[in-house]
Amino acid sequence: MFVGAVLGLAINGGSLLTLLLVPTGEQVLFPANIPLWSLVYELIASILFAALFRYGRMVWGVVWVASGIVLSVAILTYGSADLGFSPETAQHGLFRVGYSFSSGIAAAYLVQVRPRISRWCIPFALMPLAFFMWPVGSVAVDILSILFVFPALTIALAYFETDQRYIATELGGLSYALYAIHHPIVKQADGAGLLYVPLFFAIIAVAWALERYFDRPLRRHLHFLISRRESSPD
Repeated sequence: MFVGAVLGLAINGGSLLTLLLVPTGEQVLFPANIPLWSLVYELIASILFAALFRYGRMVWGVVWVASGIVLSVAILTYGSADLGFSPETAQHGLFRVGYSFSSGIAAAYLVQVRPRISRWCIPFALMPLAFFMWPVGSVAVDILSILFVFPALTIALAYFETDQRYIATELGGLSYALYAIHHPIVKQADGAGLLYVPLFFAIIAVAWALERYFDRPLRRHLHFLISRRESSPD
């Protein structure tokens, strides 16, 4: 996230308050790197998860349902699910991220308590994709996709075994860094034509390097500090 803020400032300019994750824009919360808004909300959700962990799954069940209801009302009000990135819709971004975050918690729990399924069932799990044959721009499609289709696909696919676990793990780790840095670079290269092809691979390479040599060692070090603190006598 910090690297994404630095990169956004280097390419697009802006306030140094972005480095402190303080919104500074009038049209969008983070002009230097627009996707930072969701990363900030995910950080807030992670802190809340740690704070509420002791209270069990029921709390996140309430968050899941409440966020889904409020998000649905917001989508109906604005006529779009593209909420959270601007000052006008910032409060609704909390519920947008709250629902997706709690959906992830639900998926992780369900996978733990139920047996995995053979990969041969994957085609059946992908059948709900036919849902997207509906007209684009429909508010009803947005709500149904966010509340039901996407969570159902995520949970269903999480049950399936894969022989390429290393690849799946690497892609999962790569996704966060890629999301954090892609927007300033792509925006700067707008209209580059065929140069998008090497740029595509360059962004992936940079994201992989950030995850491998920056994010992963940092997570490992934090895990070590937490483990040492938990094992030390009071």
